[in-house]
Amino acid sequence: MYKFFIPIKSFDQSKQRLTKVLRSAQRKNLSKNMFIGTVKILKKNKLQPIVVSNARDITEKEENSFFSKKNLNEALEDAINTYAKKDEFIVIMHADLPLISNQDLDYLTNLIHQQKTFVVPDRFASGTNAVGFKWRNQKLLFGKNSLNKFCSYFEKIGTDYIKVDLKNISFDLDTEDDLNLLTLDKLNKLIS
Repeated sequence: MYKFFIPIKSFDQSKQRLTKVLRSAQRKNLSKNMFIGTVKILKKNKLQPIVVSNARDITEKEENSFFSKKNLNEALEDAINTYAKKDEFIVIMHADLPLISNQDLDYLTNLIHQQKTFVVPDRFASGTNAVGFKWRNQKLLFGKNSLNKFCSYFEKIGTDYIKVDLKNISFDLDTEDDLNLLTLDKLNKLIS
């Protein structure tokens, strides 16, 4: 058994790092469309996500959701403690993954069924775009240099883990350079 968690900020608050290149409405559409796309492909692959958000308008629309005004790590910890049992395998994946594919999810599903601890770094190998492990009521480590923090934690507790190179899950949209890597057609669909 496993649980799959997707954290998402209010669409109005998301993608503030892109204020120099996208208007407020474009950032909101970008966040909303990536979230919808990520949740849709997860459900298509029978990975029923539990959405964790600080926005009631998001959590009210999702069948499985958790509302919290706490910071990302604390909100996720509360949601996990609500939905998952101790030692149950959990996966946390970010919602801003415009290139995520069925093949990526097939690979992760295989790891999930084997209960193999994994981390999927962002494309700069500093952040963590997805992580899967057995829940033991530990503190979560998202934020600056989260990849190193998760890897160090797994090593400290003696848990074997694999760093998974899935370019589509490693690619998130946080900077102007990230936007420039998308095709113009894809970008226009996301911000419209």
